Amino acid sequence: MNQDFKIGDKVSLIDENLNGTIKAITDNRVLVAIEDGFDLEVNVLQLVPYHELNFSIPNINHIKREKNDNPKPKKASKSPKKKTYIEFDLHIDKLHPNWKTLDKSNYLNYQISAAQGKLDFAIKKRIPHFVFIHGVGEGVLKQELHTILGRYDFLVFEDAPYYKYGLGATLVSYKL
Repeated sequence: MNQDFKIGDKVSLIDENLNGTIKAITDNRVLVAIEDGFDLEVNVLQLVPYHELNFSIPNINHIKREKNDNPKPKKASKSPKKKTYIEFDLHIDKLHPNWKTLDKSNYLNYQISAAQGKLDFAIKKRIPHFVFIHGVGEGVLKQELHTILGRYDFLVFEDAPYYKYGLGATLVSYKL
């Protein structure tokens, strides 16, 4: 960027925080009288025209107004997340790998024992909300599960969200 400077022009040095007035120009060299009284010879490429900056209070207030007139776009609000719960599935085929070898009369006892173990785990780990998936069936497992949960006065339980679990699950959480 070649500037056409002439003697008497006010200039600023690019690499220094110095301003001055051009005293002499020879080829690519310029003699600048720096504001502090010294003369400095520099390459013409090290100079830019001097521009006075006016930092008066009215200008600052004007800038503030401009900034307020052009607010940043608001971010889209996040949609509420659906709650996720730790699930304990009490279906016999989920609890025992060889469930077909079990006697059907032991299914319920095995499921109740598993429910108690999972409940103890959830309480020990202080899991705030958890779901027991018991299925619909005849309601015997659900009734037994509710009996166990009723023994804990610091727990509350209700049917889990229908949209996700239908009628076959119980949501457990702590009383506030």
